[in-house]
Amino acid sequence: MITGPVASFSRSRLRDPDVVAAASAGMVEIRIGSERDSLALLPMRTIRAHEEVRQLAQTFVRATVALRQSDPSPVLLGDVAYVAGWSPDERERFLDGFAEAVAESLRLDDPAPARFYVEVLASRDVEFQSPQFTGEVSADAADALAARVGLRR
Repeated sequence: MITGPVASFSRSRLRDPDVVAAASAGMVEIRIGSERDSLALLPMRTIRAHEEVRQLAQTFVRATVALRQSDPSPVLLGDVAYVAGWSPDERERFLDGFAEAVAESLRLDDPAPARFYVEVLASRDVEFQSPQFTGEVSADAADALAARVGLRR
């Protein structure tokens, strides 16, 4: 996920505003002695995204192992424990989609595709209902609409 440096600076330039500007764009190498002793400076958003994608990949690996069992453990499944009660065919489809979502998150260096997949499937059987949207138009709304477009009832 974290790719090579976008810039490289010596330790003596750490106070230079160009170092901070470059580090805002991606990883910056800070040379201290040999290459093995170099440090990396990167944006926290990159570290957080990397960590979340890593956690989602771990969840995928645990799910792949657990969902192959006849009675998968919701504890091992963690964020995707809701899949434990699904049929074997549904579990397979879930794993296929989750694999694609994790692969896309890894490709983009962004947890959004995998996180979105996990969240959407967590609510697959939940129907969204809002008391505001009943599918019916109130008499007041109908009158206001009629007045606005010039229709009469």
